[in-house]
This record gives sequence, structure tokens and C-alpha cells, in this order.
Amino acid sequence: MKDIIDILNGNNLSDLIIRYDPFTNLKAYICIHSTVLGPAIAGIKIFDYKNEEDAINDAIKLSINRSLRTSISGCDLGGASIVLWSDYNTVKNEVYFRALGRMIESFAGRIIATADLGTDQKDLLAVGRETDYVVSLPVSFGGSGDTSYMTAYGIYKGLKICAKSKYDESSLNKLTIAIQGANNVGSSLIDLLYKEESGIKILLSDHNYDSMKIIQDKYPEVKIVDLEELISSKCDILSPCANGGIINNENYKKLKCKIIAPGAVNILTDDSIADKLYKKDILFAPDFLINAGEVIQIQNEISGLPYETAIESVNELTDTLSNVLRISAEEKIPAYHIAKRIAEERIRNISFIKNIF
Repeated sequence: MKDIIDILNGNNLSDLIIRYDPFTNLKAYICIHSTVLGPAIAGIKIFDYKNEEDAINDAIKLSINRSLRTSISGCDLGGASIVLWSDYNTVKNEVYFRALGRMIESFAGRIIATADLGTDQKDLLAVGRETDYVVSLPVSFGGSGDTSYMTAYGIYKGLKICAKSKYDESSLNKLTIAIQGANNVGSSLIDLLYKEESGIKILLSDHNYDSMKIIQDKYPEVKIVDLEELISSKCDILSPCANGGIINNENYKKLKCKIIAPGAVNILTDDSIADKLYKKDILFAPDFLINAGEVIQIQNEISGLPYETAIESVNELTDTLSNVLRISAEEKIPAYHIAKRIAEERIRNISFIKNIF
């Protein structure tokens, strides 16, 4: 693995901290990408990585992605990540997450925690017993609630923008949509699609069969497939809403979809795949833009604004996506690079005015 200083400089990171609590066996990799725009929102992700290098690399990529999300959505928040190297089936207990809360408290507000893969609101409540720097708590506990619906709503609105760009038709009627992920965001997106559209066909894949069966019992027309079949399926839209890194330098060649609209983050193993998708005439909606509904809801919660204003802000975010797709068509480069340029430029410009006293 590279020297830590080289890793920080090479990724333009602020901090990379490794914390360990021997009593709970809590191994936390905390990465802060930027606090230029405000305190850094950090998703708490639990995953059983193969090695420490994988855990660190994921923490870095997640923190950068969240910075891009908060920036392009106009939030006054930075980007960070909290990666816990463990099997989430064995660490789900109050003491473990309260220990994490103590660690978060030590940052004195530089980072604010929320849920990510492997964690839920019950876990956040345990974290919140040791720190006030936690958001997305249940409404009954003073939070704005789970962010899955807001994320799914933003993806749904983004799907319509992408369809308009690709097919000159904003309706999703009669399209085939392949969704990876049957929990939280994926299930909320399916609910929205069946509520708002007609004649759509949905393919669904998830590692948990029981989660898929719950959805299929509700919508019998949903077709369950395995992940490899989903990625290579003949569909109009592919929407990965679970794990990142599912599209790599090999399997992208098998893609038959025309649009990729991610609910998950970092679904490309590296940025160069965005160029390869563009050459295949696949519209890749930047993940940090189309699924930014989560950070918008968090921004509203921190600002004390009503939940309804988050819906309005997500609707406005579709204008940003439309603009990105327009510039992409004009400059003939992938939308991913356009969106990243816009997000990074906002962070850079605001960093300059921070020198005014």
C-alpha cells in the first residue's frame, strides 16, 4: 500500500484516520475529503473487506463521492466516510455503535454521521446516545427519518430526464428497468415506478432472496434474476441501488442497456469506464448527481426546514441534470466528467472566499 501522505495528497484529502476500540473490536476508517462547504457528512458503512487496503480505498472513494454530491446539489456540507471493517451480522449491538458515537464526538462537529450500507436507524440511535453529530434519526426522535424515499424520488425524476434525453420521451411507460437492490432505495424506487408509470417491466436482483420475494409478493410481475444476468440483460435502464463497483472493465462490454441511473455510489470500478460507456452510446447519469436526494434531506434537517422543501429541492436538481446532459451533448464528453467538473469548481471557488476575514 502507498504511503499515507501520498494517499492524502494524491486524492486531495483532508484527513484519513484509523481508530480502534479493543473492547468492541471496532475498526473504523474515517476519511474526510473536504469541509470547505461545511461540516462533512459521513455515511457509516459496515463491510467485511478482504484486507485493510480495500477498506481504506473504499473509505477514500466514498468520501470523495459524497463531497461531489453535496457540492453539485448546492448543499453547505462537505464529504466524509466512516468505514467499519466487520461482518454486520455479528456487530449489531448497542455498545459497538455507542463506541463509534464516542469516536464521532471527538471530531467536534467536523463530521456528521448518517446511515450507509449495513447500518440503519436503530444503529444511528445508538450512535446518537454518545454524540449529537448524527442525522437521519427517526422522526419520533427529532430527525427527518430514513432518506431512502428521497433518494429514490430523485432517481425516479432523473430517470425521466434521462429518458427525455435518450428517447425524446419523458414517460417511462413500457420500458424495461433492471434494478439491483431490493432494500430501502431499490424497493422505494419500485414503488414509485409502479405508482407513477404504466406498462413498465422490472427485473430485480439482490443477494437476499427474502427481500426480493417481499417485493415480488407485492408486485407479482417483477422478474427475479441473478446479478450477472441483470447486468447483461436486454433492458432500457439499469439502476444499481445496492453495492458499488458492480461495473468493471470486463462486464461493461456485456451491457445492453441504453441508460444507467445509479441509486448506489461508485458503481464504476474506475472513472475511465465512464468514457467506455459513452463510446458504447450508454447514457451514464452521474451517481453523485442523480442520487443526491439523501444529502438534500440531510441539509434540510440540519437547517431546520420542513420535509416538503426537500422535495422541492430534489425537483430543482433535475434542472441540473438536464443542464449536465445538454453540456455533455455539446462538448461530446461523458456527463460524468461534466458533473464532476461543476461540483469541483463550486468547492474550489468557495474555498477562495474562505480567506476573507
